[in-house]
Parts: sequence; structure tokens; C-alpha cells
Amino acid sequence: PELLSIRYCNISNAYRNIFIKDRLVIIASQYYKGFYTRNNIKIIYRYLPPVLGEIII
Repeated sequence: PELLSIRYCNISNAYRNIFIKDRLVIIASQYYKGFYTRNNIKIIYRYLPPVLGEIII
């Protein structure tokens, strides 16, 4: 489900979650398990392989 929610541009209430750093494409997703008990969101960064990053860009 995280791949279905990739934003490539900012919107009014959320930031994009696909980035480029050092010629690598990074997808940042959020993990909400335990959010209501600890009020904490975990951000997970996934680096795509260079070949796949070139296809996306």
C-alpha cells in the first residue's frame, strides 16, 4: 500500500515523499503502528537500485 501513495510534488496538507540524493532515488514512507499509544510516526527510507531510479526519472 505504501507504493500507492507516493507523492512527487507537495500538496496543501502533505509533503512529497520521493527524493533524489547523490544520484539515487529515495522513497520515504511513514509507519503508523503504535501511533495512538506513543504519538510517534516512524519514517522509513527506501533507496531504489540505480537502474530502477533511472527508469523513474
